[in-house]
Amino acid sequence: MNITVEQVELIKINVDKSTISFKRNGLTASVKFIYYGSRSDLTATSAFNAYVVFNKSVPVVSFLTLKEDIARMIEQRNNNFFCGIVG
Repeated sequence: MNITVEQVELIKINVDKSTISFKRNGLTASVKFIYYGSRSDLTATSAFNAYVVFNKSVPVVSFLTLKEDIARMIEQRNNNFFCGIVG
């Protein structure tokens, strides 16, 4: 087995089919993805990094991760959000 993991250029996320379209070395392909989060978060491809696992240059599965700057923005937003009961 010749397994590699590479970061690829994310083109499109198809939430219904759980697939992404990506570009690598000038070629476009699609593969199933794994994402641990709300599926409603998957609307903006620019917010994610995509890593694809290849076996002998054939895409097997991909993992989506939130970009670091986006994660910081969400963390900052959550720190500024307060919820409580006023009596």
